[in-house]
Amino acid sequence: IFLATRRSNILVIGGENGIILRELKKHQEIRKIDLVALDTGLLAIAKKQSIFTSINEKAFDSNKVHIYNSSAFNHLNDFGNHYDLIIIDTPDPVDLEVNRYFSIEFYELCFKALTNEGIMVTQAGSPYYATKAFQAIYNTIERAGFSTLPFHNQVVTMGEWGWVIGSKSLNKKEMKKKILAFQFKEINTKWINNEAMRMMLSFGKPYVITDSIQINRIKNPVIHEYYTSGTWNFD
Repeated sequence: IFLATRRSNILVIGGENGIILRELKKHQEIRKIDLVALDTGLLAIAKKQSIFTSINEKAFDSNKVHIYNSSAFNHLNDFGNHYDLIIIDTPDPVDLEVNRYFSIEFYELCFKALTNEGIMVTQAGSPYYATKAFQAIYNTIERAGFSTLPFHNQVVTMGEWGWVIGSKSLNKKEMKKKILAFQFKEINTKWINNEAMRMMLSFGKPYVITDSIQINRIKNPVIHEYYTSGTWNFD
């Protein structure tokens, strides 16, 4: 969020468990948070069940939060040049339906919906277990017009996981410099600090040969194929 020059209007796509909303509540400068729900069943549970509300700290009750159950594609198309930050928290592309949220058509709509200095970030699966899928997401976001910066972290319940940041105005070097300059003194975090961010931005040597990796399109869902043919163990 600190990459965004302005932080007034935020869009969350997915994120129905409310944890992203909980973290956004820490930033007083945010005026409005729109959430487009993909899983309305999870949303209903996360808003009321104590096991969720104790974790998300009843973030849905904030008057800054506005929930939409409409198509994410239609919502993005209707809000051109509106959002300062778009956070995408969708399931992995395990089927063709979810694959749409990793397509160039989707990312182009995100680009259109952002302000001129806007930032987008999406979960991108595992750079270790689904390496080609991760790289395809990175390449597709870049092809949609963004400058891109990947990062990763070890998640206890899932293993090594990755995300990709897209910027309309900052290049990769500028994004990395801005992130590494932040000391996390202005915001309360449980474990993340400058040292952790340095590790999350480091990938070492190239993790996959990229020459043959295709751009993901709705009519050519290669990420779904890359993902399911990764080094997962489905037994």
